[in-house]
Amino acid sequence: MVNLKFEKGGRLTDTDYHNQRLLGAQQIIVVAEEMAHEAGLVAMHCEWDHGRPMIEKDNHTFKLSCGKSVSQETFSDEEITDFLGKVGTQPTRTKITAMIRTLREDAL
Repeated sequence: MVNLKFEKGGRLTDTDYHNQRLLGAQQIIVVAEEMAHEAGLVAMHCEWDHGRPMIEKDNHTFKLSCGKSVSQETFSDEEITDFLGKVGTQPTRTKITAMIRTLREDAL
C-alpha cells in the first residue's frame, strides 16, 4: 500500500503525485499485458515515453508491441495517475482495447 501525503487543501505533494503516476503506469502495463494475453497475443514489450524517465507533463506516450506489430497511444497525465480510480479507468481501458485490436489486425 502506498502511503500518500497531502498538502493543505487535500492536494497530493509533488513527490507523491509522481509516485502515483509511476504506480498508474505500472498498473497500465499489467492490464495491457493481461488483455493482450486474453486476446491471444503475447506482449513482448511495453514502453512509456519512448523509454525516457516519466516526468510531469500533460501527455505520455505508451507503446505496446507484439512480435513485429506495434501500437502507440497517448495518455493524459490524469489518466495515468487516476488509473484504477474514478477518472482514468474506463478511458484507459478503452485505449488499451483499441491498441490490442490494432495489434491483432496487424498480426493477421
